[in-house]
Amino acid sequence: MGDEHEQLSRREIAFIGAVGGGILLNALGIFKTLPGTNLDTAVLLTVIGGWRIFYESFAELLLHRRIGADLAVSLAAIAALLLGEYLAAAEVIFIMLVGGALEHYAVAKTHSALERLLELTPKTARVRRDGGEVEVPIRRCKLATSCSFALANASPLTAWSWRGVRRSIKRP
Repeated sequence: MGDEHEQLSRREIAFIGAVGGGILLNALGIFKTLPGTNLDTAVLLTVIGGWRIFYESFAELLLHRRIGADLAVSLAAIAALLLGEYLAAAEVIFIMLVGGALEHYAVAKTHSALERLLELTPKTARVRRDGGEVEVPIRRCKLATSCSFALANASPLTAWSWRGVRRSIKRP
């Protein structure tokens, strides 16, 4: 569903909604078969909604010899289709689509939260040398050196002091 760190597009959300709406109409008996055919709409919804899941799971199996949850779901949907449980197959695919969207949303939120957290990391530190303090890039601060630094956009009360591997809050 696109890049993991971007929001779901409206097109992807609409696709999931259309599959869900089609399943609902099928379950209610409103749109059970395609007009002029005997084809159950749940079969069509399973194939259209699940093509990416089917493709990726079987490609993963054949190319990388990995078995994942998507393969188990693909096999379950195919088995349901073969048993004539068309609506169950479509529901399985819909659940996977919604689950994938929720996972995508959670990963995007986590990624943005981590980016905001990394923005708080200090860029410079004050190191005690020759009786005074010198400001140096944080990467030059070694564990054996006594360094103090303030978090970005933070008051001096939230400054930290490192000495060796022990961390303690420095309150000026």
